[in-house]
Amino acid sequence: MLGGGEEKAIGDKSTAAISGVRQGRNGARPWDDLKGQIYLGSEAFIEKHACGKKAVKEIPRAQLRAATPSLQRIFAKSGEKAIAEAYAHGYRLNEIAAHLDVHYATVSCRLKRIEEAN
Repeated sequence: MLGGGEEKAIGDKSTAAISGVRQGRNGARPWDDLKGQIYLGSEAFIEKHACGKKAVKEIPRAQLRAATPSLQRIFAKSGEKAIAEAYAHGYRLNEIAAHLDVHYATVSCRLKRIEEAN
């Protein structure tokens, strides 16, 4: 059996631990920042450590695509051929269209023109 002083010290520690857990519930969650379901870090980190475009059936598309650059990055550096580059990276027409705030049929027509010009 513990003495009175020891019980109080243990009670204070457990109260502090419970308080810390409660504060953590309301704070930032690292899971909210995950990219591709498994990566936690910058795009540069993901590009360095991702498995790339390997055709492995067991790896979900979301995890494979985590290594691709963001649409913002593609459109910032690629100019006119950005739609074709985004499509080549595996982005769907509706994802590209949402980024450009146009209908996916417009993206399809632009993509077709780009492919015909090459």
